[in-house]
Amino acid sequence: MSSKNFEYTNSSQKSSKKKKKDALELAKVGALITGNKDDDIVFEVNSDKVETMGPLTWNRTSNYTNHKIHGGMAIPEWTGIDNDQMSLKIYLSAFLGVNPIKEYDRLRVLQANRTLCQLMLGQTLMGYWYVQYVGGELKYIDNQGNVFCIKVQIKLLLEPNPDL
Repeated sequence: MSSKNFEYTNSSQKSSKKKKKDALELAKVGALITGNKDDDIVFEVNSDKVETMGPLTWNRTSNYTNHKIHGGMAIPEWTGIDNDQMSLKIYLSAFLGVNPIKEYDRLRVLQANRTLCQLMLGQTLMGYWYVQYVGGELKYIDNQGNVFCIKVQIKLLLEPNPDL
């Protein structure tokens, strides 16, 4: 865990401004941090907006090459590990204070620009990731073409050497 954990205290000396800030920080489930605050995707729940992620899966795959043996079974040889991948789902809904198309487009821009993002879960840095895939299921469309909900699937690819 990160050393920036919250302190839960009943101290009456805590200012209301500090309490409000702590409540806002606790409402943030996580984020994709881009280095440009306007481009960050923040997963949060507050009185104005609900934008959270659903199931999160983290995968790692090993690579093997088969050496064929004449007249016998192939012998597998381990050749390394692929970069970790994460996939997550986000439900973007106008009914929950989010502009679904605008948020969906922001994710697609991160993908198209090959933006390296820091993935934060709570206060913990989970590494540096590229948005590899963005797919969406558009739901609740009116006769004017307004989209009210999008179920978004995102796949992230780990950058193991972010300083290079």
